[in-house]
Amino acid sequence: MGTCHLHASDKALRLRSDADDNDNLDQLCQVMGSHLERFAAGAKEAEELTVVWGETSDSGTEGEATNG
Repeated sequence: MGTCHLHASDKALRLRSDADDNDNLDQLCQVMGSHLERFAAGAKEAEELTVVWGETSDSGTEGEATNG
């Protein structure tokens, strides 16, 4: 399907997804986003987590997960 790299900071979790084609990239972003949102909702001290994806200039996509 592809790869997704995560980078955590104090304010956000940044994601970088790469795949061979747009179909796999779309599927990877959907799976990663929905899993992160579901994991956050099941946390003991749950806060709403929102994952927002944006296009990049090459074959990948970057996203950010933030509380709120």
